[in-house]
Amino acid sequence: MFFNDLRKGFTLTFKYLFKKPVTENYPYEKIEMPERARWLHRFYPDKCIMCKLCENICPPKCIAVGIGKNPEGKRELRGYDIKIDRCIFCGLCVEVCPTKAITMTDVHEFADSNRNKFHFDMEQLSHTGEEEQKKVG
Repeated sequence: MFFNDLRKGFTLTFKYLFKKPVTENYPYEKIEMPERARWLHRFYPDKCIMCKLCENICPPKCIAVGIGKNPEGKRELRGYDIKIDRCIFCGLCVEVCPTKAITMTDVHEFADSNRNKFHFDMEQLSHTGEEEQKKVG
């Protein structure tokens, strides 16, 4: 029994020993991301109806929707903040939004050593992915 397991292990090792490695040279060669990858959020303030469903369904509670009243007494959107360092990129906020005011982009290179740069507000999120869309066409 022991030798059978040992034989299987050596067989697998020798199978991959002479194959070309599949290691990516990441910073210098860009990895092709899947089409449906979920990364940084994009927010469309003009589509938001301030229902707060995204804030309520978020498991780590990293979304904050600010609602206030304008001088005429009507509700208005005051702020939309996401703490990306707490986000688990589950996509529940995108699924629950009835007006599709939140989407996920393919922007995944936003690493930084400063933790304060992971707090995105409404203005920053409304311009997410524009540079990448200009490159594509």
